[in-house]
Amino acid sequence: MNDIDIVQDELKTELEALKSSPMFQLSLASKELFHSNFIAWTIEKTDSGDKLIRCLFDFLKIEDTEIEYKFVQREKKHIDLTLHVLLKSGQYIQIVIENKVKSIPYKQQLEGYEKVEIEIPKVMKKSIIKKEPKKYYILLSLSEPTFDLDLDQSHWKYLDLKTLGLWFADLAVVDENSKLSYNQYLFIKSRPKYGTH
Repeated sequence: MNDIDIVQDELKTELEALKSSPMFQLSLASKELFHSNFIAWTIEKTDSGDKLIRCLFDFLKIEDTEIEYKFVQREKKHIDLTLHVLLKSGQYIQIVIENKVKSIPYKQQLEGYEKVEIEIPKVMKKSIIKKEPKKYYILLSLSEPTFDLDLDQSHWKYLDLKTLGLWFADLAVVDENSKLSYNQYLFIKSRPKYGTH
């Protein structure tokens, strides 16, 4: 192995470590993307990713929680986050998360997102997905929307940042490997630029 190969291997190792770093993910954007990137990082890269999905499932009243496979899409078709979950039962779940931390949600925009056809990601084997997806919609925001999100009128459920913060505080207790990252997230989230307690 020559010097160039050694340097390339070192750079590759450092790049992989950088990709796994939540602080790098946070540095990619600010405000709304800060929260989206951290949620995606937690689900994709940490031991507590499944626990966060189960928090979302509890919130959405999804009873089947045996996860076979998960995948997160960011900023696909203007949707902040789309979580794809295949359950061991064969059920395929899509959770759309619209992040409105620094801007006001509009009913027309949310209704438009419900009409977006969300494709099965290429990394998921279409052959193993036997059922049509069950779709769920979450509006993540600092405050409740000014329009009615009654379950009979809308497919959307409102999730406030305080509840999300409590979930991460719980994850910090059970996931020793990511505890520092979760605590840093909670500290940054408490700053006015990114959100509130």
